[in-house]
Amino acid sequence: MLGLGPMGGAFFLWERALRHGDPRRIGSLSYATPLLSTLLLTASGRGELNQLALLAILLILGGALLGTLPERPAPKAQPL
Repeated sequence: MLGLGPMGGAFFLWERALRHGDPRRIGSLSYATPLLSTLLLTASGRGELNQLALLAILLILGGALLGTLPERPAPKAQPL
């Protein structure tokens, strides 16, 4: 039954996004889930933004930013 509900829908949408979108961008967007859940808990009064949470948010945003940077070409090997 779990596969018919939200979990199945999430897997279906994830597979579709990876098939038709840029996998690096999709992966970077997946970092938003813990960020949004933390902000939702804080907004609802069930959590608080402390220094550790702010550090985690900065690390999440930094990881997402690194994932969206364009690829650099690999340096060519020098002949011996």
